[in-house]
Amino acid sequence: MGEFNDLIPEFVDESLEHLKNIEKDIIILEKRATDNELINRVFRVVHSIKGGSSFLGLKNIERLSHKMEDIFNMVRSNDLEFTSRISSKLLKSIDKLREMLESSEESDRFDISANLKALDACFIDTPPAVFSEKLKLDVGGGETLEIDKYTFESLKKRGNKIYHIQFELKEGENENFSTPLEFFREVEKMGEIVERSVDMELVLRDDSFTGEGIPLNIIYSSVLDKDIVAHIFGVEERRVKELKEDRL
Repeated sequence: MGEFNDLIPEFVDESLEHLKNIEKDIIILEKRATDNELINRVFRVVHSIKGGSSFLGLKNIERLSHKMEDIFNMVRSNDLEFTSRISSKLLKSIDKLREMLESSEESDRFDISANLKALDACFIDTPPAVFSEKLKLDVGGGETLEIDKYTFESLKKRGNKIYHIQFELKEGENENFSTPLEFFREVEKMGEIVERSVDMELVLRDDSFTGEGIPLNIIYSSVLDKDIVAHIFGVEERRVKELKEDRL
């Protein structure tokens, strides 16, 4: 957890509040399994918990919420039917997430193997291995990166563009947020952060990175054009590269 320890209480409080709400939503979904608004709302909460826990280094919370996100990703793409059986397993995983959030400092010591196995069993016709299939994507200058094939294709199917952004997040430079977590919430109002990671090597590779902020690698999905995405992130347009499918 290290340097971001001071952000954890904010993340925990917000996540616990969200879990209360989606617990009710999941129960409602048993009767309204095709309610896209409800499905998307639950997906975004789980996605937010996954992203925040990844950024803060809470690995078990990230792993479990990521698996839940995979399920809702397939449900909202109409590749998996939401059933009471799936609902039951998700509710048990929410209980486990709550336990880990309430003991965040010890969360990586929790045993989540049973929850992961139960969630894997939800993929009846589509094995969970589908999310380990990778696409190699061209980011320009001869560089490529890999993201999972299913996520990429499902986002493109919904008409989204997918961007790779490298930049340094400095607190105090944007009056619209006071912490990195607030920044992530703001940019996700107009798109979806597919992946985020702190990349300290950017400070060594690129002279424009000062080391005064947080060097970030972001994969971002949005219907918006490149120049608008650059404006949202507060970066030069050259920092935003639209990802094009390359050969595996």
